[in-house]
Amino acid sequence: MLLVLAFGCYEPFALDRHDLADLRIVGMSAPEGDFAQARAFVWEGSDAWSESPPAQAWSAPEAGLIALAITDATGATERGELWVEPGHVSPTVEAWSRELTDDGAELSLTLSEAATVHWMAPTGTFDESGAATTTWTGVDAEGKAVAAGVWPVVALWFDGAGGVGWETFDVPVGVSGPFLAQDGRLLPVPASTPEGGATLLATLTQASAVRGFELTGVVADDGTETPAAPCGTADGHWTATDLLERRCGLGETVGARVRLRGEVVP
Repeated sequence: MLLVLAFGCYEPFALDRHDLADLRIVGMSAPEGDFAQARAFVWEGSDAWSESPPAQAWSAPEAGLIALAITDATGATERGELWVEPGHVSPTVEAWSRELTDDGAELSLTLSEAATVHWMAPTGTFDESGAATTTWTGVDAEGKAVAAGVWPVVALWFDGAGGVGWETFDVPVGVSGPFLAQDGRLLPVPASTPEGGATLLATLTQASAVRGFELTGVVADDGTETPAAPCGTADGHWTATDLLERRCGLGETVGARVRLRGEVVP
């Protein structure tokens, strides 16, 4: 399957566009056409993680064209291409909201420029009420409630001139807070964790939940511990987004004692 994000051309997958499943390139981005800044949101399987990430092979076949091939452990391959007009600036997020409901959430984006927004999740159902608003409900296509967990919902946008971006909104289903919020990501933390901005230390422990891990041994970072720096660590802080977007694998991160920065919310 070839994904093309180019001058308004978006070649859809054989899957419903709302479904995050199988091996796929969800989106590619290259700010102002700079190959050195190219990045991708890659997905594999049906969970919010992979044991090891698909291999990525980037190339720039010609000016303005960026190509990516991903290959999983079985040898299956997907390819994507992105055309970017020289110096083009992608739309950016000016505001976003997540209002939780009894069985999901109402989600919305405000972008700096006009763009097409696609909403995706590993499961659940969507009811899109506007160009960049949707309600995600934790009920699958057969009417069965999804498993308890914190489910990722992804908004992908593209403007037809090579400007592409994405945002992840975690939605808790059957899971209570508090959470450590890292932008739109929500990581459950102990009930005793004080609310507000926080830098925490925690051990990434494997779990059967949606995200594949849980935080254990969570304490405030007082500088007495030296955390590990597994894949996904930047500036000394670990982020689960690299695991979700398949730049890292669960096998590279589970067991590590990491530093996490964010805001503790109810």
